[in-house]
Amino acid sequence: KDPRSDSELATEIDCLLRSDADMAGAQIDVSVKDGNVELSGRVRNSAQRARAVDVAWTQGTRSVNADARQPCRTSHIMS
Repeated sequence: KDPRSDSELATEIDCLLRSDADMAGAQIDVSVKDGNVELSGRVRNSAQRARAVDVAWTQGTRSVNADARQPCRTSHIMS
């Protein structure tokens, strides 16, 4: 088991997403429970959503949930 807490994992993923140039303009909230990552918020397109999922897979991640809904104009909603 990874020694980091869910809070530490969420903070790491949040920092990785905010520092990733491909994620510019995204508004993503990260929550973690027992290593299971939940991403919610808005991304510009499906490529950005896929990138967010890739970034969330880090040491200690057990699963990532980021189901995209229908795009609203140029934004995708993650829930």
